[in-house]
Amino acid sequence: MSVLLVDAELDRLADELSKRLSVTKEEAVRRALERSVAELERKRSDDTSAVESIAQEEADFVRRGLAHGEELRSRIRRTNGKPLDRSLIDQLYED
Repeated sequence: MSVLLVDAELDRLADELSKRLSVTKEEAVRRALERSVAELERKRSDDTSAVESIAQEEADFVRRGLAHGEELRSRIRRTNGKPLDRSLIDQLYED
């Protein structure tokens, strides 16, 4: 399949690149397109990694929150059903 380049600026750029690389215009355009596609793939991969990292951080945050809640529940259980007074409430939030 052929591609016809009718844009004068595009033809000029292809000509300049082909001279710098010492290849045909066709090869120069092929290399430029391959580089562009590879760059897009790298960016997509980086974006995917960033999203996965954020998802992992959110999951870790939820796990820490659940662990903290469980710790508070275990402190409450230690009251053995006694009514909570101010000192018991303060103990729940001590580290």
